[in-house]
Amino acid sequence: MAKIPRAAGITQSERYLAQLAERSFLDLWSYPNVYVDRRSNGPLTQGKELGDLLVVCGDFVLIFSDKSINWPEKGDIHLQWSRWYRRAVQKSADQVRGAARWIKEHPDRIFLDPACTQALPLTLPSPDRIRVHGIVVARGAGEACRSHFRGGSGSLRIDARLRDGEHVDVAHAHYRPFSVGDVYADGPFIHVFDDITLDVVMRELDTISDFAEYLERKAAFVRSGALEYADGEENLLAYFLVHGTDAGHDFVKGDGQPFRNGEILRVAQGPYADLREHPRYIAKKQADRHSYVWDSLIKAFTKNILAGTLVRGPDWANQPEHNEHEVGVRYMALENRTQRRVLGAGVIDVLENSGGRRRFARGLLRHPNDPDGDVGYVFMTLEMPDKSIKDLTYDEYRAVRSSTLYGYVINTLKDNPHLSRVIGIATEPPEKFTGKKGASEDLVYMERPDWSEDLIAEALRFREHYAIFADTTLKKYGVHTDEYPDTNTSDAHFENPIPYNFERPHADQEARARRRTRARRIKAGLLVGTSSI
Repeated sequence: MAKIPRAAGITQSERYLAQLAERSFLDLWSYPNVYVDRRSNGPLTQGKELGDLLVVCGDFVLIFSDKSINWPEKGDIHLQWSRWYRRAVQKSADQVRGAARWIKEHPDRIFLDPACTQALPLTLPSPDRIRVHGIVVARGAGEACRSHFRGGSGSLRIDARLRDGEHVDVAHAHYRPFSVGDVYADGPFIHVFDDITLDVVMRELDTISDFAEYLERKAAFVRSGALEYADGEENLLAYFLVHGTDAGHDFVKGDGQPFRNGEILRVAQGPYADLREHPRYIAKKQADRHSYVWDSLIKAFTKNILAGTLVRGPDWANQPEHNEHEVGVRYMALENRTQRRVLGAGVIDVLENSGGRRRFARGLLRHPNDPDGDVGYVFMTLEMPDKSIKDLTYDEYRAVRSSTLYGYVINTLKDNPHLSRVIGIATEPPEKFTGKKGASEDLVYMERPDWSEDLIAEALRFREHYAIFADTTLKKYGVHTDEYPDTNTSDAHFENPIPYNFERPHADQEARARRRTRARRIKAGLLVGTSSI
């Protein structure tokens, strides 16, 4: 496997953006400073930069354009705002729009280097599946914004009533400096983050699925007419984080119902600061610690893929080169933060229970009714035999381990018809049990095949040979987690920390004031199978 080169960003702000993206979306899917080949005839002399950062993971494509523009020193506030907006926001938005068009029209002409010799190592989604999100990062107005509003965080105000040139039109009824709405209303929505909100949003939504979900729901809500304004992206985000339906977070009312015609949401200053102090938010952050074990596991695989050091499995498993290995790890990366919490806890549990067992395995499968329930996982530890018992080289041991893992994967697919794919991960038991330092990881990815008689027979051979999921050792039970764990207070709801204002004709003011926002409770609903020897 060849090493995959990646840029680090040219300017300081671009490097910081790249670091944020790697922390949230991981390095295999985040590429700073990518280029396009725009030549029509003759040799290429220099590619044109597509954007400051491109993220491609599954169906999601995120295009970032980063501009750090000093606040103009001269002119009144309206002239200063107009100059800064045109350079920091509008110019970046133009770049994002152009990049989005190019990606859809020329997905095969995107490169990692200015000479356009190193192609983007990821396959872009097909036109019927691609979900492109444009993000402008506009820095430099924070101090001026705080001064203008005499306080606050310094984040730009969101005003959904502003469109296109109205952002700098002092004659417009809703014009106000430091306010951003729909930058280009005639095309895909472009999100504008600033010095403050880029960090906040990418800290709170630090998986590709959580981040993209927010972008999609926010874009639809801004254009729905139900949002009037929000005093800062961080406060709109706070509203989103504690509202939703069974399908996920969303911009809905406290009872989970959508905004009806004539109902308007206004979000003032303070909700995000209040949310961060809420006991159930704090409990969520504590519970999420297990989820970062999952991130570390993904990182272990992506590191080897990028370095070109990934070890292929035995020939029988038909283990792939980079592209298909990336598919397996990509499904791991598409898990949201709450699901990663359960998966990370499952990995920890396997490692903690592997002591004294030659082999320990656990399958984590969502309930068949789960909309994302077609992906299953198997975690396995296999102890390397002592040389006095069996003289195996480490490579031979890994071949046995991969073979055993493949047996678990193919039988998990065979036994669970609702699964479309299974990802198997194997490693050694921890050092505290074996006394041996260092470890390696194996990954087996398999999609549901057409079950021929020969393939069924192969699954059964592996099952019998390795005693996989034997009745005497197999245990099944269910688990779940709540995104915001109950802190055992007398009230299981969020006492609504979000100052909101529903505008509805003839609505009762006191009844509105008494409304509370319910914390969305996410059930992971995983079925867990444990097998050990």
